[in-house]
Amino acid sequence: MKKKLKDFVEITQGINSSRIRNEDRGNLYDQRDFEKDLLRTPLPNNILGREQKGDFTLRAGDVIINNMKQQATIVSPESVGKILTMNFLRVEFLNDKLDKRFFIYLFNENRQMKRQKERETQGVSSFVQKIPINNLKQLTIPEVSIEKQQKIGQAYAELLAVRKKYLDLIKYNDQMTLEILEQSTKEE
Repeated sequence: MKKKLKDFVEITQGINSSRIRNEDRGNLYDQRDFEKDLLRTPLPNNILGREQKGDFTLRAGDVIINNMKQQATIVSPESVGKILTMNFLRVEFLNDKLDKRFFIYLFNENRQMKRQKERETQGVSSFVQKIPINNLKQLTIPEVSIEKQQKIGQAYAELLAVRKKYLDLIKYNDQMTLEILEQSTKEE
C-alpha cells in the first residue's frame, strides 16, 4: 500500500531573494552549497531533525529539495546559517514514520518516484520545470517499515560517500594528467 507524501511531511518554499536584506545577500544557499551537501560524507543520525518552522535559516539536518534539479539532500554543518531562497524547498517531517535518508533515496533515485516527478513536470511551460508544492505533496511513497527504511537510507548514504570519493579521484586524475600534458608541451 502506498501513502501520499503529505501524510509524512510539510513542504515550504524558501524566501524570495528580493525580500532579503542587502547585508544577508552574501549568505544565500546556492547551487554550489547544494552540490557539496549532496556529495558529502553522510551526517550521523544524532543531528538529524532540527528544523524550526517559519525560519529561512538552515540548520544541520534540514532536508531540502533543489527545485530546479528535482533532487533532495540533508543540510551539512558547513551550510548552517545560510538563507534558503525560492529555488529550494524545506521538507519538515511531521512524524517519525519516514526516515530522512530513505526519503532522500526515494526522491533522488527511486524509479517509481522519478516517473511520478516526470508526470508532474509534463506540460510545465518554463525552461526550468518546477513541480508545484501541492503536486509534490501528492506523490506516493511505498509503505516500508521504519527499520527497512533506515537500512536503505544508510546504504544510500554510503553510496553517496563512495560516489564522492570516485568523483574526487577523477578530478585528481584529470588535474595530474593535464599537468603532465602541460609539462610535455613546454619548449625544450
